Amino acid sequence: TSNPFTGVVAELMGASGFGYVAGLLILVGSVAAIISTADSLLIATTHMVMSEVVNPNMKNASHARVSFVSKVVSFTVMALGLLIALTDDGALSDLAAVQN
Repeated sequence: TSNPFTGVVAELMGASGFGYVAGLLILVGSVAAIISTADSLLIATTHMVMSEVVNPNMKNASHARVSFVSKVVSFTVMALGLLIALTDDGALSDLAAVQN
């Protein structure tokens, strides 16, 4: 493994039964943190697009219409994020190296 975190967790999981359970909990916690972050970014981006772009142009729209447009915006943001994630050639991961 190229990531030190996964190497440590893999070693912990292979050490014993307790290590396996502890490693599994660490991995589940990591996935939960990733999902939570992605969800927060999706909500924040959708809110920003709705309040800055859509709502000023739909002042007299019904609540149902605004709700529908919000769902379309949310789906579009999610699809764009998925497209970026699937076509990433590692450039986004290289941004972390800039911090070091």
